[in-house]
Amino acid sequence: MSHPRAHAPLFQIQPFTTSGHNASNASPTIDLTTNEETLGPSPRVLDAYQNFSTCLHHYPDVTAQDLRKAIARQYGIPFENLICGNGSEEFLYALPRAFCAFGDEVIFSKGSFPVYKIATQCVGAIPVETAPQDFRIDIEAILKAITPRTKLIFIDNPGNPYSTYLRQDEIEKLIENTPPSIVIALDGAYSEYVTARDFTSGLEFVKTHPNVIILRTFSKFYGLAGLRVGWAYGSVHLIEPLLRLKAPFNVGTLAQRFAIIALQDQEHAIKVRTTNHQRRTHLKNELETLGFDVPESQCNFLSPGLVSQEKIKDLVEFLFHEGISVRSLAGQGFPNRFRFSLSVEENMRTLIDAISNGLVHKKKALSHCI
Repeated sequence: MSHPRAHAPLFQIQPFTTSGHNASNASPTIDLTTNEETLGPSPRVLDAYQNFSTCLHHYPDVTAQDLRKAIARQYGIPFENLICGNGSEEFLYALPRAFCAFGDEVIFSKGSFPVYKIATQCVGAIPVETAPQDFRIDIEAILKAITPRTKLIFIDNPGNPYSTYLRQDEIEKLIENTPPSIVIALDGAYSEYVTARDFTSGLEFVKTHPNVIILRTFSKFYGLAGLRVGWAYGSVHLIEPLLRLKAPFNVGTLAQRFAIIALQDQEHAIKVRTTNHQRRTHLKNELETLGFDVPESQCNFLSPGLVSQEKIKDLVEFLFHEGISVRSLAGQGFPNRFRFSLSVEENMRTLIDAISNGLVHKKKALSHCI
């Protein structure tokens, strides 16, 4: 029987998933795979949510004007150079559509957010993945990968799944040595968590470099993942094409209003940043005591590793059977590492105890084989 057929190249795209386990498996008791904010949104947002009941029959502001003004005030950037989207992912898909033709190249670091590759393939462009160095994005490798066909570079800073960050001088080196015709997208999904003093989100480069665009989200640090709202800041040469691609009413009324409230509650923001910093420092120390290599995270997750790939694979499975879901990084090219979101103290204690038991379990299994 005849039926509609999608474009053949579409089937070369690996769909995005949030976990390495089969969906048919039982749901874990503790899910640490998606890097959600443990403290949740601002209490002011929760109060507003309880009392919000009007205007649901009206369409949202198509330009998100009030939200853009709030973002502009918070970060000291021009209102006119902002666009809001259905999460920052909207722009990850829109940038290749706007600036890449079939056969053009898009550069990003190996293992970075899978949507970079998916969005690239959706327009028939070629993903060019560069090797990281010491579990960090390698700027030299990015620059060496540039060819006449390069149209776009994605940089997640700090990086996922790396958890590490690029210093300001490294970002400057990338921007100064990239041809101005190539778009540089600095994806700062986790930038609000950063405590390192030599970090830059790149906002200051937009005024002097028309090819730089900043991408941000309210999903992580501000705890609004369920509302899907993000923003981008760039020159008119970058924002204008995105406005033409943007779906009308792409950011809902609740998302716009609650994002404004979240921005205004900087007391809660300080609490989130401080709590996250304390928690990741403590857990890094505990994991290193157990023999793991733990990169210096600037995010709300850790990506510990062991020399043995087999140990990591067995440990991830052991944790899952113990009711704890972490993300294996084998599918992203790092088979000797896994990633887990920072969570409340009780969940973290359960995780560390389970990891310790899992390592002992593996040693006993090996001893029986000898």
